[in-house]
Amino acid sequence: MSVVPSATGSLALLLALPAAAAAAAEPDVVAEAMFLADALPPSGRELDLAFALEREPAGDVVATPTLQLATPLGERTGLTVDADIGAGGLEHAGAALKVLLREASPGTLGLSASASWHGPPGGGGDVSLAVGALGQVGPVGLRATLLAVNGTSTWRPRPGAGLSAAVELHPGLRLLCEVVGERGPRGAAISAGPTLKLSVGAAALLAGALVELGRPGHQAFALQVGRAL
Repeated sequence: MSVVPSATGSLALLLALPAAAAAAAEPDVVAEAMFLADALPPSGRELDLAFALEREPAGDVVATPTLQLATPLGERTGLTVDADIGAGGLEHAGAALKVLLREASPGTLGLSASASWHGPPGGGGDVSLAVGALGQVGPVGLRATLLAVNGTSTWRPRPGAGLSAAVELHPGLRLLCEVVGERGPRGAAISAGPTLKLSVGAAALLAGALVELGRPGHQAFALQVGRAL
């Protein structure tokens, strides 16, 4: 199981709450994610640098710095491109086209979809198709994703899913709780963990962990710094 931080997961879709008559508008509720596969198009240009430290079941530790640029292409579409940097330079690259199918509103789920590729610069890698939903329950912003991942050289789709819940602890400070499941070489695996997000102006800092449940398995720890451009 390989988990890479969703660098644009911190790009939130704001769900406006209806204002009461002759009263000020309610605060916005934000639905976002860190590790969840992100099908939501970016709302603005953002540059993110993420550092992931992953411990595999065999005990191997893999460190992966990732640089990602996200930009909108229109009102409902966006593009992300990313690069995994290793000691020898570029190890993996990726790109994702994302589309907002339906805007979220009180009582209505927002829907989005994405198609992405991630792999070595010389070719190969994986192609992913994902569908996402987002909404709110009281002060909690919720996001969910269903996806299928397939290698470019063989037809063997691997399903995956995830859920993220975000709540504001203090102005500028949010707690995210995520559950991610996928079917890999060792069978089905479910991982869960928390993430803290600190926003200061146009910049954001996220620190999170994701640990496989039920058996000694994959562990991921990630630190991400992002800034709106």
